Amino acid sequence: MIAERFFRAADRVLRGGEYLGEALNAELAQDPGEGKALTAFCYGLFDRLIEIDFVLDRLVERPPKPVIRSYLRAGTFLVRHSDMPAYAAVSQSVEAVKKLGKGSAAGFVNAVLKRAASLELTLPEDEAEALSVRYSFPLFAVRRYLAEYGRAETERLLSFRPGPAEHIRVCGDLNAFCADLTRANVPFSPSAAGCLWADYGALLRSGIDPARYVKQDLGSVKIAQLCPPPADGRILDCCAAPGGKAVFLAQRFPDAHVTACDLHPHRVGLISAYAARLGGRNLTAEVRDAAVFEPAFQERFSVVLCDAPCSGFGVVYSKPDIKFFRREEDIPALAALQRKILNNVCRYVAPGGSLIYATCTLFAEENEEVCAAFLAAHPDFQPGRTLKLLPEAGGSEGFFGQVFQRRDFGA
Repeated sequence: MIAERFFRAADRVLRGGEYLGEALNAELAQDPGEGKALTAFCYGLFDRLIEIDFVLDRLVERPPKPVIRSYLRAGTFLVRHSDMPAYAAVSQSVEAVKKLGKGSAAGFVNAVLKRAASLELTLPEDEAEALSVRYSFPLFAVRRYLAEYGRAETERLLSFRPGPAEHIRVCGDLNAFCADLTRANVPFSPSAAGCLWADYGALLRSGIDPARYVKQDLGSVKIAQLCPPPADGRILDCCAAPGGKAVFLAQRFPDAHVTACDLHPHRVGLISAYAARLGGRNLTAEVRDAAVFEPAFQERFSVVLCDAPCSGFGVVYSKPDIKFFRREEDIPALAALQRKILNNVCRYVAPGGSLIYATCTLFAEENEEVCAAFLAAHPDFQPGRTLKLLPEAGGSEGFFGQVFQRRDFGA
């Protein structure tokens, strides 16, 4: 029963603290059946969770036990936002609670979900609170967007949802690849990054060699395209996992060598596997902490990419559990880490070289303010090109990139 699996996966995130991808992978590893529907349910729940909590707060006077609250949240999604008939959603939710060994709560769950199915949503009067509930977005993030982007742009950001096509980067001859897509009846269209939008499921079924393409967000590709050709043939991606940008740089500059680093050994393994699958032989993956100075790297690279850890609010549309896990106090802490990393890795840039700072968030505190602080502290760097992709533009999610050029006083 898909509902039972959905409740189980949701509870792993809501109470167990697992990331959504981990919880889904664990559930699908046991039984891959109905994976598409299960994924849609789970992603839909976390996309609408703030609205769901708003509804439940109006229906439940006293907070239920945590496990029952998890099941009520998932059940409310089913009755309000899934294509499952409300009566079936309520019935399957009640059965899932019983199988959990919580039969004493079955009547309570049944009554709450029946009311949730028909409750008419009345939004709060406060502008930010109303937008938060309507678009199921954290209130602190809505307030930041209103202050930084204004009402109209904020509503566009909150209402954005990615289309069905995936962004595909082609490894090799683009024209030949498009011809093969046409022969295989795989729908596609060109993207703004010289790549393609395509039906990824149809592409996987087409039989086309998977080493010829990779699914990579338009913003991720455009950040990597900010990197100029390395004058000395050496590139450092200092926060590289899972490796998409590093591998692209290795393919884009085959005569260069890319050093791709990450803090965690298992994530470095992901980079190596990614490179091996796509033939990135000019790439070395290493375990390094980008916040800790490595003397051997000093002034060694003519291109340094710093895709720093960030709040991820530019990509909540494909990772909706970010809205569940992130808290407002995380933002200044992340900005402090970003400044620390940037102040460290700038020492790896050779005179005359380029430093590229990037995030997948849209908050000024993590983007423009970090860059301004860096320039104030480092007069040997000057700003170059800035890239800011907002989610409503071109189907991409949200990304920020800033190029810094190190002055070459010896030239």
